[in-house]
Amino acid sequence: MGYFETLVEPVLTALGPLRRSLDAWLERGGMGEPPRAAVVLATHEAVANAIQHAGTRGHVVVRGESGKDGVFIEVTDEGQWKPPDDPPSEERGRGLTLIRSLVPTASINPTTLDTVLSYLVIASEVKSAELAAAIARESGEVMFANQPVPIGGIGPDAVIPS
Repeated sequence: MGYFETLVEPVLTALGPLRRSLDAWLERGGMGEPPRAAVVLATHEAVANAIQHAGTRGHVVVRGESGKDGVFIEVTDEGQWKPPDDPPSEERGRGLTLIRSLVPTASINPTTLDTVLSYLVIASEVKSAELAAAIARESGEVMFANQPVPIGGIGPDAVIPS
């Protein structure tokens, strides 16, 4: 699979091209559909959070690297980390729950300059996007762009509602 890197403009319309390019890279590397969909959805959600909540001033950088243990994904933005509302609002605040239900190894490292979310994906240990979305929904409705996330997650060709 090798190495993946892309700069994502800090606008929600940039998420579709990100999903498609990440999905294609993972597919070329031989990752099957259930774990690939989970990685794409978790990465989408991390980048969407950076765009919507962190106040990032520049591009969001998404890096991926494959190795013998799996795929390592890192999402870096120049925004400031904001702890989630506790309890989450009725409309928002479930992105980290969704990410962690997809990839339990997700960790967040905020600094004064940026925020880095990273995770190692071992294909055999990843829940399907459908199962993860159902788990996240148990803690409340998972929303994206003011629409419920479909049980199958947000695929690479999803249209973002305006």
